Amino acid sequence: MHAPRLGIFRSRRAHSLDARKRRGNRRNRRNSRKTGASRGTATPTGRARSNGRGVRFRTAASTCKRLAGRLPWIKFVLAAGIGWGLVEAVASAHAYATSAPRFEARKLEFRPTPHVDTDTVRDLLGLAHGRNLLSVDLEALAREVTEHPWVARAEVTRRLPDTLIVEVEEYEPVALLAAGAMYLVDRSGRPFKRREPGEGVGLPVVTGVRLDRGGAISPSMERALEAIAAYAERPRPLLGEVHVDDDGSVTLYTAVRGTQLRLGRGDLRKALARFDALRAALGPQVDDLGRVALDAAPRDDEAWVTAAFLTPGPRTNGPTTDDASASRPPSEGRHHGRDR
Repeated sequence: MHAPRLGIFRSRRAHSLDARKRRGNRRNRRNSRKTGASRGTATPTGRARSNGRGVRFRTAASTCKRLAGRLPWIKFVLAAGIGWGLVEAVASAHAYATSAPRFEARKLEFRPTPHVDTDTVRDLLGLAHGRNLLSVDLEALAREVTEHPWVARAEVTRRLPDTLIVEVEEYEPVALLAAGAMYLVDRSGRPFKRREPGEGVGLPVVTGVRLDRGGAISPSMERALEAIAAYAERPRPLLGEVHVDDDGSVTLYTAVRGTQLRLGRGDLRKALARFDALRAALGPQVDDLGRVALDAAPRDDEAWVTAAFLTPGPRTNGPTTDDASASRPPSEGRHHGRDR
């Protein structure tokens, strides 16, 4: 009789125990899956032993992954809440600042100009008593100030808690425009207001230029302003009138003697230089000039000036001239000055 091989063959009882153990493990796994599904969670991948049975659990990696999927929504909700809080805070601060008595406009700083004083500016601003300084539109106030005919530019600022500061730049008239009525003209050629008594004293009068209601500066006005600027560059008799023809020819009249200076359509500064040379050559006789043609055609490299003298007798402001060939010998009546 052979001895049993215990090392190779297992008993039937041992096999039965192993089978029951496997069935128990499968039952535990099924129960674990059912429990996880009922809780709405994913089946864990890890395994631990409890009372000899394997169970699954959620790992930290799966939890972090789930939270990472929800993180953008969490950020959005937090940002929306913070933003709403900031809006509420700013609105509350603005409501307080624009109604607080501390910021009421009580002072006005303004340096008066020749034609605009402090009372005029206060009337132009039109601020009611106790108006909050932070609630006013500074640009709108500046536009109100520029409604004054002498104001070319205005700037309105504030200095907390209670001061309004106004700065004004006036128009600077350089001429009078005779176009139906008399208008004051600034350096750009813009007629900015009608002349009133006492205004524009000593300014030259521009004639021959039409008033453009659209605000555009005509070439004739530009030509007149060029002549005024060129004439003022050197000491010369006071200028009384600037006439511009349709073809651009310029004629000047002095204010005291009414001497006519015909500059023509060419270079104005060169023509005025010939006038200066003529005055230097005549000496005291220059006061007798009635008409000077400074636009004569040059002969070779020389520029000729033709001058006519006033009629002897009482002097007048108008250029009453007498041609040299009729009243005086040619050597006295006309002077041909050379300006190289």
